[in-house]
Amino acid sequence: MARKYRLLLAVWLWGSLLLVASPAIAAPWNQWFFRQVEADPEKNYALDETNGPWMVMAASFSGDGAEKQAKELVLELRRRYKVSAYTFDRVFDYSQAQNGNRLNRYGEVSKVRYLRGERYQEIAVLVGDFPEVDDPTLQKTLKLVKTSQPDCMELEPGKEDHRSLGAFRYLQEQVRKVTSKEEVLGPLRHAFVVTNPMLPDDYFAPKGLEKFVVDLNKPLEHSLLTCDGKYTLQIATFTGRTLVDPEQIKKVEAGGDMKSELAQAAEKAHKITLELRRKGVEAYEFHDRHQSIVTVGSFKNYGSERTDGKIEINPAIHHLMQEYSAVSFDPSGSNPRMGQPKMVKGIPLDIQPKIVQVPKESISSAYNRRPGFFK
Repeated sequence: MARKYRLLLAVWLWGSLLLVASPAIAAPWNQWFFRQVEADPEKNYALDETNGPWMVMAASFSGDGAEKQAKELVLELRRRYKVSAYTFDRVFDYSQAQNGNRLNRYGEVSKVRYLRGERYQEIAVLVGDFPEVDDPTLQKTLKLVKTSQPDCMELEPGKEDHRSLGAFRYLQEQVRKVTSKEEVLGPLRHAFVVTNPMLPDDYFAPKGLEKFVVDLNKPLEHSLLTCDGKYTLQIATFTGRTLVDPEQIKKVEAGGDMKSELAQAAEKAHKITLELRRKGVEAYEFHDRHQSIVTVGSFKNYGSERTDGKIEINPAIHHLMQEYSAVSFDPSGSNPRMGQPKMVKGIPLDIQPKIVQVPKESISSAYNRRPGFFK
């Protein structure tokens, strides 16, 4: 019995030595049970494009002491709660003219100004590096942040608070303590899920069009999928009942007809495209589950910024907008008048054409460089 005990003890000790001596074996244990998160006061944990892509927005700060308070929160979240926290700062300048959503009588994008133009900086604290929005760890971290009680966020009489809407948050918290019976949440109770703001919009675009839409458009001679440009001008839009019935989709994929308003919309778009092509116009058609559209032209850009800050529409696009728009101008270039929609094969076009992006694949993979379990 003693011999068997000594043998088991030797095996246990040998295994313990392996765990201590082998970093390759120890690393997973450290990651899952003794997670280490760096919290060096001398370092700047600024957000970059390799973080995320999904994160938790913990708080935002503004004012003279914003940077100091944001750094304190980052360090405490890292040191005390063992989560990867980062700072992200952005300047909001509302003193300058902004692009409006209309064109002026010269075909330029109109400029608008805020009634009270101000310029200020905000610093946000974001937490975590999560690969998907439905990652279970993301939801757990969100709850952790909401219920956390960072010492640096404790509000005391006379203590400066540089959180955005800090005074309102303080008053709200005092009222909640008296009236609410909900689960006790901390000063970061308003945390929510966000994406890494440093990543481009294309990162979160769908990974290409769904197979059904591709198959629907691929056989077409003048499909918008064959357009080489980045932008095109949409001149006609036809909607119908959305095609979502799986059985109906299977029939269409098998070569059956779309006996619906959506089919009628597709037929109108197809007729316009063929007629414009017959006239020598670079026209395209595109169909999905919701609508059918007709576009004209293929462009690398929709305009350029002038020295005065205004956007000058690409002359070729501007010419097409005037040609297909129902809006007309008198010879002096002023007094826009709403005319009748242009017609092609007896089918009316849109009142106002609009610039749209040509369907392209996402560039998410180009940014997926962060090593780890989730790559």
